[in-house]
Amino acid sequence: MLGGGLIQQLGIEATEDVEAAEGKRLPHITTNGVNYDTGLGIRDGGIINRDFVLRLFSRKGIESHL
Repeated sequence: MLGGGLIQQLGIEATEDVEAAEGKRLPHITTNGVNYDTGLGIRDGGIINRDFVLRLFSRKGIESHL
């Protein structure tokens, strides 16, 4: 699990960016340029569920924290 904390922190920061964009009704783009409106996008079963929490852990990405 070396580096797991860093990965978790990146997920937390991306979640905060997406939530801020949603509050301002802007495109869901993080400060590092990742656009969550493309690809699988924001939907249940997508990269980010509708609760705007980025889940990076477990085989299917269903856990947000270690």
